[in-house]
Amino acid sequence: GGSEYCGRVIRSALDSLRWSASDSDLKIIFIAGNESFAQGQIDFRESCREAIGQGIIINTIFCGDAREGVGLNWKEAAELADGRYVSINQNEKIVHIPAPQDSLINRLSLELNKTYLGYGALGKTLKERQERQDANAVSYGSAVGATRAAVKASKSYKNASWDLVDAVEEGQVELETLPEEQLPDELKGKSIEERKQVLKQLKEKRERIRAEIRKLDAQRKRYLAEHRPAPQGNTLDRALIGLVREQAAAKSFYFPKQQ
Repeated sequence: GGSEYCGRVIRSALDSLRWSASDSDLKIIFIAGNESFAQGQIDFRESCREAIGQGIIINTIFCGDAREGVGLNWKEAAELADGRYVSINQNEKIVHIPAPQDSLINRLSLELNKTYLGYGALGKTLKERQERQDANAVSYGSAVGATRAAVKASKSYKNASWDLVDAVEEGQVELETLPEEQLPDELKGKSIEERKQVLKQLKEKRERIRAEIRKLDAQRKRYLAEHRPAPQGNTLDRALIGLVREQAAAKSFYFPKQQ
């Protein structure tokens, strides 16, 4: 029910992203939508030809009936850039299944939050937002909260812009030079060595909790694999994963079976 300028967004991706010049690397643009592919002033055909000229594949994903997507040029666009056209069931509901591990994972998530120390002008506000997002997730069900907790337990989940533990670990902040007024209340009035000790203890506690959450999440995933109902139709995640595997294999990429 809106404007989708596919030719323009492809051109923007080509111009603004840093693409590898190697032909052996896998370079893909995914574009999904449910309107005509031909909208906008930039001709999608030119954008698609420019992309494949740089060795960049374009996969198009139409959210709706496959035949309708063909009529709206989604298949043509993919074929111009050596990609694949697929359609997905945009109305399929996500089913969140409760697992025995959910309640403990959510309790550990609350404990994990206690290891964060907001610093600077926005530290307190952003720490409160983190807690609010957790509460919102749990309000949709324990399974949703557990899923969010698993993300927080990953090694890639960093908050150096407002959490002092991450900021010091990432080298973005030095305790010796951080003004007293930017310190969290827990560290004010303490010596540098005392502050370092507090951060060390919080970091160690955080890693212990994260490790426990990851362990429980692995158990949870095994449980869900055994109890989740069979999917009906194609969905965005399945389409993306399937296309990446197929096109990566064509370039001799290898995926271990467990992934």
